[in-house]
Formats: sequence, C-alpha cells, structure tokens
Amino acid sequence: MTTHSQSDPSRVKAAVDIVAVIGSYLNLTQVGSNYRGLCPFHDDHNPSLIVSPSHQTFKCWSCGAGGDVFEFVRRYERVDFGEALRMVADRAGITLSRSRSAGSPKPGGNAPASARPTVLAALEWAANWFAETLTLGRTAGADQAAAYLEQRGITSASVARFTLGYASEERDELIRAARLAGFSLDTLEAAGLVGRSAENPKLVRERFRGRLIFPIHDGLGRVVAFGGRLLPDQERRLKEAGRSAAKYLNSPETIVFSKRRVLYGEHLARAAARVRNAVVVVEGYTDVIAAHQVGLTHVVGTLGTALGTEHLGPLRRLADLVYLVFDGDEAGRNAADRTLELFLSHDLDVRVLTLEPGWDPCDLALSRGAAGFEEALGRAVDPLSLAIDRALERYGLNHAPISWSGETVEAGRRAAEAVVGLLARVPANARRQHGLKLARALDVLSHRLRIPLDDLREALNQARRTAKPRRALREQTAALESSRPVSRTVSTEEVGSTSGLPATGIEQFDVIDRELVTLALEHPASVLPWLSRRVPVSSLRDAPLRTILQACYDQLADGGFLEPETASCSSEREPGWSVLLDRLDEPHRAIARALLDPIDAGVLPPRVSPAPWQERLAGAMLRWSERDRLRQIDDLLAALAQVDPLASPEDVQGLRLELDRLSLQRSDLPVPGPREPRGRALDHPSQPRPRPPLGSPTEPDTTDPDV
Repeated sequence: MTTHSQSDPSRVKAAVDIVAVIGSYLNLTQVGSNYRGLCPFHDDHNPSLIVSPSHQTFKCWSCGAGGDVFEFVRRYERVDFGEALRMVADRAGITLSRSRSAGSPKPGGNAPASARPTVLAALEWAANWFAETLTLGRTAGADQAAAYLEQRGITSASVARFTLGYASEERDELIRAARLAGFSLDTLEAAGLVGRSAENPKLVRERFRGRLIFPIHDGLGRVVAFGGRLLPDQERRLKEAGRSAAKYLNSPETIVFSKRRVLYGEHLARAAARVRNAVVVVEGYTDVIAAHQVGLTHVVGTLGTALGTEHLGPLRRLADLVYLVFDGDEAGRNAADRTLELFLSHDLDVRVLTLEPGWDPCDLALSRGAAGFEEALGRAVDPLSLAIDRALERYGLNHAPISWSGETVEAGRRAAEAVVGLLARVPANARRQHGLKLARALDVLSHRLRIPLDDLREALNQARRTAKPRRALREQTAALESSRPVSRTVSTEEVGSTSGLPATGIEQFDVIDRELVTLALEHPASVLPWLSRRVPVSSLRDAPLRTILQACYDQLADGGFLEPETASCSSEREPGWSVLLDRLDEPHRAIARALLDPIDAGVLPPRVSPAPWQERLAGAMLRWSERDRLRQIDDLLAALAQVDPLASPEDVQGLRLELDRLSLQRSDLPVPGPREPRGRALDHPSQPRPRPPLGSPTEPDTTDPDV
C-alpha cells in the first residue's frame, strides 16, 4: 500500500494555482479579483462557481460545493483524496514522498519516482519525433503509413489531433536523435522506448521500428506510452521470410504507464463524456479515431486489452453510463460474454453492443456516420439481458414462439442453469446494489422459459449456498417437465412482455420525476388533483415522463378516473390507471407499464414493510421543491447580473429580497392523507381541513433528511 507524507499536501498546494487547475477543467471569467464559471457539480446554467486566487479556494453559491484545489479535483475526477493529491502533484511536476508497506510492489519499471519528469519529457519528445517522421515523409515506410491511414479513411486532421507518427525502420535512428536532444539511454529505457536483450544486457534495441505509432496519453493529456502497428506490406514481407511479429505492440509498464489504468483518447473524450454523462468503450486505436472523426468525441479505447477491474476507475471518473462496443467476430462475442460478472460486481451502469458479423466500430463510424453509430448504440442491452440472450441462443431457444417438447424443456433447463450459475457468482457484497438487476434477470428468464419465478429464486439461493447451480436447477425443474404441455406452441402474446420494460430502461430518467409520475399512475384519483396544481409538466426533465404526466392531467380534466366496480386492481394500485394507459401511444405505454410494474426482489426483511404512498409522495415533493427552489435562485442570480444597480436600484432591491426569501424558504407541503375519499382535492380552498402535526400517520416527519 502506498501512502504520502503529512507534508505533501501543503507542499503541493503551495506549488499550484487553483485558478490554473480549475481553469483546465472549466471556462473561467475574471470578475474583479475573483473568477467565475459554471459549476460542474449541479445543473448550472448561470455561472455560480467563484474561484478565489487570494484564498486558493472555490465556492458554488448555488449548490454549496466548495473547498481547496484537492477538493475540486477529488469531486470532479470522482476519486479519493490520495488520488486527487497525486493528480495535482503530477500537474505541478512534484514527486510525492511515498512510503510503502512491506511486500508492496513497486511501480512498473525500475526507475526511481524522481525520474518521472525526465521520462515524461522524453516521451513527449519522442511523440513529436515520430509525428514529424510521418508528416515529413522522411522514409519510404512513412509514406506507406500515410497511405495506409488514407486507405482506412483517417483524415489529416485526425492524424494531427491524435499526433499519429511513424517509427523509422532504420536501426538506432531514434537513439541517436534522442541523445542529440539530451536524453540518456537510461531515460529511454525507463520510458519504454528501448529494451535490453535478455541474452546480452549490453545490447540495446529500439522497441518500435517500422511501425505506425499511436501516442497514448493519460487523463491529463501527457504522453505516457506508445502503441505501434505493423503495416500490411511489412506483415506480408515477414510472412514470406518465414518470420513473425506481433501486429500490435504497446509500451511496457513503466513508472508513468500502467496499461490497464489508461484509456486511449481519454484526454480528448473527457469533456464530451461529462456533458452526455455517457462514455463509449471500443477496443482498437483506429476505432477511437474514426469515432472522434465523425463527431462522437465521447469514445475511448482499451489499448487492445480485455476490460478489467483496473479500467473501472477511469471509466467511473468519466461518466455514469458506459457503452461497451465489441466487434462482430467470435472474439468480440466472447469478450462481450465476459463482461457480465465484472460489471455486476461494481456499481456502474453498463450497456453492451455486439456489432454485426464482419463489422468493427471503425467501419461503423466511417460508413454510417455519427447518426448510424448512435442508432446502433440504441440497440445496446445490459449485461444481464445479454447473458440471457446468449444462453437462449446457445440452446436454440432464441426464436419465438417456442414449441415446448421434451427436447426443448431440457434445453430450457440447461439455459436457465447457465444464467443462474452466472448470477450465483455475483459477490455477496455486490448483491445489495444490484438486487433490482438480479430480480429483473430472474423475471425475464421466468417469462422467456415459462419457469415459475419462485423456482428460479430458490435455484439461485441454492446455487449460492452450494456453488452447484446445475444440480440445484435440475432438482427445481424436474417437476416442471411433466406439467409443461408437450408439443404446444406458445405465442408471444401468451408469454407476455418481460415486465414491460423498454429497451432503454426507466433507470435513465430523473429519479424525482420518475417517482412522481409513478405515484400519479398508481394512485391517480388521490394524487393527481393535488399534484396538478403544484407540479407543471414543463418542470420534468425527461420528455417521455412529460408526455405521460400530461396524459394524466388531460384525463383528470376530461372527467377523472371512474371505472366499473369489476375493474381488476392490485392492493397497491387504485382504479383508474388503465384509462391512463389508453391515452398513450405504444412507446409511452411501455414506459408507463414499466413504472407500474416494479420488480419483486424477494421477501422483505422481518419488521420491514413497504413505505406508504403518502410518505413516498411527501419525500418526492420535498426533493422536487428543493430542486425548483434552486432553479429559481439561479434565474434570479442571472437577472441580477443583467441589472445596473446605479440605474435601477429598486429592481436590484426587489431581486435581492426575493433571493433572501428563497434562501430562507423551507419546503413544507401538505400531502393527501390515507383516510380522505378518493377523487377529492384534499387541500382545496373550498374544502379546508386542519393540517395534522408533523410525524402523524397522515403526514410523514419531513425533518428526516433521508425522506
């Protein structure tokens, strides 16, 4: 384990300027002695972040975020304090006073940590030298490399953006040029540019010769390594000579480079990924370059390695939603299959896209453009759905309708075994955060294979206890084989929707708005008369939810929610919800059904019961009111910035009074009580009622911050 000394934070802070550090992330404008910019920690439309050079601090007067340079980097990069300290120290070129526990491994390479600045300088120099070799056409190989890039559709602008280069095939040319630039052989070795022969340590050879060069940058934009590709002509010549060489070759691990902790193109993708809150991961260098070339600048690459745990930190720093795009060949399909356990074990929202056979991301971007690539991403599925699809495909059950027979029953059992076996391997410490995903997987599997959900749950629990999912599922499904109809065709209408969940999922919607719309659908007669006077449709952030809420309000205006007494209705849902669904088109109806049909994740713990809808409504409205209050403050601050205090002092005073009122305002809204008759506006002025005290059964205690 690596730690830092107590003097490191003060030493690093004294060496950096907070304005320069934050200015590398945001656009800052000087206002008097301070600087102002849009706060990245909330949905800021009017600059509310103030950076003070004199105090070396920042403060957002809207969301309250503030602190020193380490706090800003920690929050922005989504890292802990130690990592934030390291990142700021790297920016300043400061080597931390590291101490290590016994047995802790050294960083890659044998060079001391103090050599980092020199190694980084050598790598930056080498990147420029490779780039000049390519652009100036110094050798015949450079011309071939340029022709290869043109053939692949890579433009000169992309070559410059990614600083692509070429390593001359002439022996020792890089070493001679580096020595003239002042870099020693030891520095070149520490940078991974040269290596020593295992048989003869005195024999030094350049690592990259006769290859197209892809400089690899870290998140700060510094060159930390290189990737080299053999050109097709060189591959052919080697094959004819009976020799072989790796098509791609990366730098070794060094004191500045760890292959599994760096994403290709991360420094160029960061801004776009944060704006979209989504990042797309591909495998190859040209895949990334082609995507950026057509405008998809939130794409990064894994340097040709399989995704591992070490990649999750950089991905989590970039965005909450991760798209994984795999080639359409067998290797790509196998790589996609391996993602399930990795991402179930970590709190990261993932979608997986496997391209059509014969396609790779580079081909897709250059032939179909950004629109075609985005359209393909819309077909991405979560890893659990992928696992189910793969299992059904493997056992020939991926075509509907399924004709159940003895053979297909056995195939269904084996497919269920395969999926439950994967789910059983999810670590115990990750099951709580992924409980809904696991429940959804069992729900979908139950619908697709016509296996009772309780049997699948018991099989999963048994598999976890015994680590023998095959035996457990065989016992659980033995009774089903005799009860299932033989040679019967099951239609998709009979099987039904897999919980009505649209392909994109409802998790993408704002959690506050989602809860309000769900309550409106579940309890329209009680909630909507009250909600319609407080929550305008335009205040919701997601267009599909706005459409559904507008349909709710329209139905309320058209006469309410009276239905026949025989209307079926669960104990947790009022009559009226089905007429709302009739007002929606199919895509919005699917979303509404998904909101209405939460997945049952199992039996609740003892003495725990679901929260009453009144408490859910109170909690959602408190959060919605607070969000609306902050929006109004932002609007007032923007208006105040446009008013001349000398020309319009009354306007300034009025805006400041309103700001003071909003700053002191506390959300304290009454909510409908459970004993009031349905369909009545419970706090309508014409029907006044005394408000119950806080904490009573009809109104939750809103002083609880977790409500």
